[in-house]
Amino acid sequence: MRNDSPLAKAFQIGGQRIVLVDTPGFDDTELPDSEILRRIAVWLASSYDSSMKVGGVVYMYPIYPNRMTRNDRSNVKVFQKICGNHGLSKVILATTRWDICPAESGEKRKRELVDTFWSDMLSASAPQTKAEMTALWNSEESAWDLIRLVLKRRADSHIDGVILTIQKQIVDKSKKLKHTDAAQELRRKLDELLKESGSGSTQARKDKLRALATEAARLRLPLGTRIKRFLGF
Repeated sequence: MRNDSPLAKAFQIGGQRIVLVDTPGFDDTELPDSEILRRIAVWLASSYDSSMKVGGVVYMYPIYPNRMTRNDRSNVKVFQKICGNHGLSKVILATTRWDICPAESGEKRKRELVDTFWSDMLSASAPQTKAEMTALWNSEESAWDLIRLVLKRRADSHIDGVILTIQKQIVDKSKKLKHTDAAQELRRKLDELLKESGSGSTQARKDKLRALATEAARLRLPLGTRIKRFLGF
């Protein structure tokens, strides 16, 4: 695989061949969100084109120490657009860092996720559009439990795999990445960040705008005239 591809590892469990794919999360310290989305999209489109099915998708989120931010909520929206409503049937929302989280704080934040931030993914009336939530502890046993949960949900649904929305849009509908629902949602996130970047010194604001402009350029999405003028484009 190319060195910019997500890390993939194949192994056997219960007689089944499983391929685990690890992708960087949005807001990575080394990669811009647009590049992360591109890597995810390339792998998913290539695997779908090769008749490989998605048996499950795990979205990891630290329960501690920080509370859910607006940026976190934006990332969840991009994730939902990658999967689509039908893809949620294969989604596991795994909360991490329970081993360092005070019990009372952890339960309170879990309730916030269930009742507010992830409620639309967890409370859907139809099983085929409903995700599941679990806790992932810092142990090998917990990691295996998570994999078994993914396999159980696949078996219970009597569907071997699922086609995610971004796969359908790129492979079946021949859409360019910039025209997918996920890319458009990421653009909305960038727009919000641009609006919030007005505070601070002029140079700091300009630096931040330039970084966001680079993000938009990676997606080949148009910049507003005002932003272009400010940056001297």
